[in-house]
Amino acid sequence: MRAYLTVLFFALGFLPLDAQGPKKRELTFTLFGKTGHLYLTVGTLGLLTIIVLTFLLMVSAALTVIARRRARETQTANRKLEVEIVERKRAEAEVNKLNAELELRVADRTTQLRDANKQLEAFSYSVAHDLKGPLRAISGYANALKEDYGSTLDAEATQFLTSIERGAQTMGKLINDLLAFSRQGMKEMKPSGIDMNQMAASVFEELRRGARESKLECRIQSLPSACGDRAMVQQIWVNLLSNAIKFSEPRDNPIVEVGSTQNGTGENHYYVKDNGAGFDMQYANKLFGVFQRLHSGKEFEGTGVGLAIVQRVVQRHGGRVWAEGRVNEGATFHFTLPAEGKDL
Repeated sequence: MRAYLTVLFFALGFLPLDAQGPKKRELTFTLFGKTGHLYLTVGTLGLLTIIVLTFLLMVSAALTVIARRRARETQTANRKLEVEIVERKRAEAEVNKLNAELELRVADRTTQLRDANKQLEAFSYSVAHDLKGPLRAISGYANALKEDYGSTLDAEATQFLTSIERGAQTMGKLINDLLAFSRQGMKEMKPSGIDMNQMAASVFEELRRGARESKLECRIQSLPSACGDRAMVQQIWVNLLSNAIKFSEPRDNPIVEVGSTQNGTGENHYYVKDNGAGFDMQYANKLFGVFQRLHSGKEFEGTGVGLAIVQRVVQRHGGRVWAEGRVNEGATFHFTLPAEGKDL
């Protein structure tokens, strides 16, 4: 025990190992051009060695603890990742199964829709041939009675025959309009760029030639081109402009205005405005229904299908249609269509 303490104290520099005293070591260093000397005893060097070794041992122990902790964390993360991978594979399998079921349902619904369209088309042809034939017969017989026996009939009987003939003609027009409305949902679209300025102007000129009012004025602003089925979009202009002309003709100065705005979202907004009879806004929701009329047939001709066709065509193009008006102050019909260059 004493020998051990003697060696330890010597190492610490407290005791000399021999009578000559502790041995010293000289360390020479140069700093900023000056040379310095440092004298250390062997004991001091031993102490420094022990301190460095102790520090390294502590660092090694700390690194070992950190490494073990990181290993445990890595193992935990790997287990979580394995669980997530299993869950993801299960979810992907479930999604694939649902997609397969959805494809089967879509195919089934497509088949059912195709069959329904064929049935509707067959019904339309049946209406066109089976109903219009008897109506033509009714109108023809009424007209023949007037021509052959008109001189022997009194005024009331002649009026009855005229009413029968007019009713048959109106019914025929209703059938034609209803068929046109049904075909809008079955017609295949062929989108292309449309010069709306040229189309609106040509439609108005054609309608104005058949109008009764020679003072009818149409103001067409610059209209941006649109993307859509040319025949369908032309039907929009025909129906809206013919309505505007019809309801503004009784005015002393009938005016129809066509304009547009762009909102920068790939959608163009168009409108047709007139200064005609207008309508009460509380009934605006009825305007686009089939056979819905806000004015009697005695005031203005029509079957109430034109605006329903407009709505169907606009909706098939992904647009919107709405109306604003006031009684005896005119009406404005708005609709939106995709801008030129935008896919439908």
